[in-house]
Amino acid sequence: MRKLLALVLIASLSAACQGSKAQGTATPTIAPALVTPFTAGAAASTATGPVATVARPTPGAPVPITVAASDGVQLAAAFYPPVIVTQVAGQKAPGVLLLHIFGGSKADWEVFARALQARGIAALALDFRGSGQSPSPADWNKSLDDTRAAWQALQARPEVDPRRTAIVGASVGANLG
Repeated sequence: MRKLLALVLIASLSAACQGSKAQGTATPTIAPALVTPFTAGAAASTATGPVATVARPTPGAPVPITVAASDGVQLAAAFYPPVIVTQVAGQKAPGVLLLHIFGGSKADWEVFARALQARGIAALALDFRGSGQSPSPADWNKSLDDTRAAWQALQARPEVDPRRTAIVGASVGANLG
């Protein structure tokens, strides 16, 4: 049941992050077979025919980062770089901020974050104060500001299109989102 729910959520996020054709702007179409892992500054792969068949790459390991809260506290987070289609020069990926449940941590999002990553969506999983690897004590009165700082950190990533970001949370993380 969890896997089914996760797949439905991923499909919904993927559809929502694809942008819209509102106001007469067309979204470019990209051949899904032309995929490479996203690396800043990497050259796009070239096809020898109309469409080259390439195996979908395995998502990279999460990158441990810190998010500076408004009061200077350094919160632990994990950034999951997207596997992205590189046919369009300068293309940026949609991004999702992942907020855990009370008593949880960023590690709770590992499977879901890797599924997003494999679909070309960047993910940033945050440890709230006093949770996971973030410093204690827990202070839920500052969690809204901490969420805002994490979302700004996600939007500032060079791989992420800041106009195509979302927040996904569970329990208290959903309330903060």
